[in-house]
Parts: sequence; structure tokens; C-alpha cells
Amino acid sequence: MLLVSSTTISDPSGDSPSGKCTARETKLAGWRGFHQSPFAATAVDPALLCDLARHFSALPAPVVSTQPDPALIARGEEIARRGNPERDVPACLGCHGRPDRNPIFPQLSGLPAQYIATRLALFRAQRRGGTRFAHLMHNAAKNLSDKDIAALASYFGQIPRPAATAMP
Repeated sequence: MLLVSSTTISDPSGDSPSGKCTARETKLAGWRGFHQSPFAATAVDPALLCDLARHFSALPAPVVSTQPDPALIARGEEIARRGNPERDVPACLGCHGRPDRNPIFPQLSGLPAQYIATRLALFRAQRRGGTRFAHLMHNAAKNLSDKDIAALASYFGQIPRPAATAMP
């Protein structure tokens, strides 16, 4: 049985000396891209998870700009609110920003910019799915340029995550 937690990944194969990846390896792996799809790990042979954690933890840390580009954020906000009708790109907030949105449409505010950029690029390439609504994102992202994706990622990434609300 594969056990995954925020600090360890059990190695049922017994190949690692301790039988577990170190907390540092799994944490670094998460920060360097391995954690970004909780469903991806289900398709991986459990014996390989520690190797993957070691691989991702050995990658250089991503470069994060400390100075957001106001023009890029403003462009992202424009696309998020109004879309780009000339390129047949709908407004992101039409689905993702509504208080009454379908819960399957994620709240984008506060997600890491790199996460958003990666997902948009995958949707644009039609290599991301997961729900019966994936075709909506394929169509929404197909005409986004790399600069549009960077702008949207910058915009949503700099907005604080909304506070959780209690279920009725």
C-alpha cells in the first residue's frame, strides 16, 4: 500500500535505506513541481515515487520574481475580467470568479503563478483533462499566447486566496 503524507512517501519496495523518502526530499519535490497534481501520483508505480521525489528535490529552485510586473498583472486582469474577443478568449472570471460557480471550476485567486501557467499551457495543448468540462478549458485556452498565459498567471497569483466559508 502506498502512503503519501505532507512529510513522507513510504517506499514499499524497500529500495531506500529507511523505506521512506526524507521529509526534505518530499517537501522540495513539492515545491519544484511534483505535487502539482494529486491525481498524477496514482498512475506512478509506488516503487518509483521516492526516486521521483529525489529527482525533483535535486532540481534547482525555481526563480521567483520579487517585483511583480504591474503591466503584466494589468493585462492579466483585463483578460480575466473581459477576455479577448478578437482572439475568441472568454473572460476567466465568468466561470472561475462567480460566487455561485460550479464547484468543479476551481477558484484561481491565490494559486501559485507557475501552477496556473503550467495548467493553461497544458489546456492549450489539449494535454490536460480530468473532468467532463475539460473541453471548455481546451476551447478557452487554445488562442492564448505565451504572454497571455504569463499575464493571467501573474494576475491570479498575486491575489490573496479567499477565506474558506462554512458549508450550510
